[in-house]
Amino acid sequence: FIFMIIFASNTLGKFGSQLNGRVLVANQDIFVIIFSTGAAYGLMLSIGIPFQSLVQVLPFLLVGIGIDSAYVMAAGFDRSDPSKPIEDRMYETGFSSGMSITVTTLTNIVALSFGSMTKIQ
Repeated sequence: FIFMIIFASNTLGKFGSQLNGRVLVANQDIFVIIFSTGAAYGLMLSIGIPFQSLVQVLPFLLVGIGIDSAYVMAAGFDRSDPSKPIEDRMYETGFSSGMSITVTTLTNIVALSFGSMTKIQ
């Protein structure tokens, strides 16, 4: 995970620039995914679903899926007009990036749902 945090911080962040720096966004994106995966593991174990060895790969898959949205949002923010107030830029970012994030999320849900129905022997 440390390599993923360093990679996301370097590719999303622009060091030295407080306005364009996204190092904290990259770190928070990774940590939200890690904590939500831990919460999901705890919930599944508490209701009696056994822990499988294949599930150990899941955090890496979720980080890859989750960090994609951060890149899309960062690109949308970069495309917005810098002369506008920050509220308008955030609105434009959500408006322009929202559909692509929705489509990729739905595609991931469908793909992972089909994968969960696959029998592994």
